[in-house]
Amino acid sequence: EKNNSGFEVERSSDGRTFGKIGFIKGTGSTTDYNEYSYTDADAFKATGIHQLYYRLKQVDLNGDFTYSNTVLLCINNNVIASMQVTAYPIPFKDAFTIRIVSPVAEMADIEISNAQGSLVSSRAVSLAEGENILKAQNLIEQEPGIYFIKVVTATASEVIKVMKENR
Repeated sequence: EKNNSGFEVERSSDGRTFGKIGFIKGTGSTTDYNEYSYTDADAFKATGIHQLYYRLKQVDLNGDFTYSNTVLLCINNNVIASMQVTAYPIPFKDAFTIRIVSPVAEMADIEISNAQGSLVSSRAVSLAEGENILKAQNLIEQEPGIYFIKVVTATASEVIKVMKENR
């Protein structure tokens, strides 16, 4: 961490309009590993809705800030769930598998971009509630390096990083 004042925890019912619900004090500048947590106690009972969006606003000591990705939490039969995206194997040579665990059935746009931001691949898929397994193939001609997988739905957005090794 460097010049970390702390984290504002923000919540939204629609994924667009966020409000600050708490602040977690940072440790300034350190190379030590730090864990932070915040509990939004009884949020679902207080709001009366079944899905809430959260994000963090990381604030530097000089006032500069950046936002985290937005996370959707859904409650279904008193179980809280959010979208999870993973990929394997990492590093990959010409193909990899994308695993998406979705709290609801919905459409998703999946984009794969290189480190320069150029779009390598995109497609729309229909996600089922629960586990979804997708293949990203025919990437043998792509240069080795870092690639980003972006999964966007009406209720969530998630970006993960993968690494392509030499052919």
